[in-house]
Amino acid sequence: MTMLLNGIRMTIKCLQSSNQRMTVSYLPRVQNYSDWFHRQPKRIVNEEELLDYAEAADGPNEFLESDKKIKPTRAPLKVRPNKRQIKKKLKVTPSDTKFKEDGSLNFVELTETDRTLTMLMMSVRSRKTRDRNSKIILEGARMINDAIDAGLTPEIILFSRNPDVEKLSLPQSGVKLFKAPYRAIQTWSTLVTSPGLMGFFVMPDTEKREPAPDALPVTIVCDNVRDPGNLGSILRAAAAVGCKKFVTLKGCVDIWDPKVLKSAAGAHFRMPIFASQVWDNMTKFVDPDANIYVADHSIEDTAPVDELADHEVVEAQFNADIESALEDNEDSLEVEEENKKKKKTYQQVKHETELAKELKKNIPVIPYYATDYTKDEIVIIVGGETEGLSLEAVKLINDKFGVRVNIPMTNGVDSLNSSMALGIIAFEIRRQFALRAAKKNFKDSEEKNDK
Repeated sequence: MTMLLNGIRMTIKCLQSSNQRMTVSYLPRVQNYSDWFHRQPKRIVNEEELLDYAEAADGPNEFLESDKKIKPTRAPLKVRPNKRQIKKKLKVTPSDTKFKEDGSLNFVELTETDRTLTMLMMSVRSRKTRDRNSKIILEGARMINDAIDAGLTPEIILFSRNPDVEKLSLPQSGVKLFKAPYRAIQTWSTLVTSPGLMGFFVMPDTEKREPAPDALPVTIVCDNVRDPGNLGSILRAAAAVGCKKFVTLKGCVDIWDPKVLKSAAGAHFRMPIFASQVWDNMTKFVDPDANIYVADHSIEDTAPVDELADHEVVEAQFNADIESALEDNEDSLEVEEENKKKKKTYQQVKHETELAKELKKNIPVIPYYATDYTKDEIVIIVGGETEGLSLEAVKLINDKFGVRVNIPMTNGVDSLNSSMALGIIAFEIRRQFALRAAKKNFKDSEEKNDK
């Protein structure tokens, strides 16, 4: 009986304890005092007893009340300088002299992550920054020496090995030297294998350069040449053959592009170059009596005609084709002329390209060796391999009774690189001028001997 009563009491106690727990678990949580109010230090009651300890401590005691509070000393705030201050700070100005008094090179050494190196490279990295800063960059001892021989003086030379600088024909003053790790120069280089030597020059005015005394009366016009390697090779061939003028139209790659400079191998400093011209200004580059030729690097759609064909018949047929093509298309040349100041859409550019390709088929074609280039001034128009000639170029060729000069090929080859085609035609022109000069000298010598 006693055991039964004890069991009942234990059961009742267990039930009571479980009810209390359930009640407590459902009570709302009361936030702590610190969640509502910020803690603030209170005044110490026995501060007199702590006074000796506070005076002996290092620094002020923030819990003591005094007439004059002592503020803790803090490190001065670092004010972030603006961009102008950064440029002034990062502009390292080494001496302009090439050698020190002891005969060693006078340079400033830069680390791989130096901001000065980054700023130097970004100033010539894109076409926009090159034009804004009027700076160009040349890589390698050969290109730098070619520019120096042409009368240019580098502002800055960036190198990784001292012997590379000693090979340059630099003036004794006026050039700043910076030395950087080769890995840093390789990172910024546009070449597969960097020579570890870069020169920063002021962009020269190529339009004021005089042609060579023995220059041929040849003007080369590049239209829609957008491959840097092709344009550089064309420039190199033009300088080698000795042309009188070199013109690039808008739409061509920048002549100061690093890849163009590398392919041209110093041709920029050997002849007059008129870059990024518009067709409206072509009248000052093309002589009214000049013969217009198109360097045709493809044999597609070529129908050879006689060199002495009737130009009136050819012109009438060409004009008729132009009129019919324009009437059948809503985007006529008149509309394009009115909207020439506006940016052309993709559809307009595509239409003009297709129209130019169709009208190009009507231009007479002759072999490159089947005409006499020594009669008058010569204008050679070179089109891009992918884009071809522009519509304005086709119109100029039609107005000047121009012809295409084609290079016969075999073994199933249907096209050549545009720079290679120009080189073949240009040196054929030079061969004819050299042959004419030799004949003239031979004739003069015979007349002199007869006398």
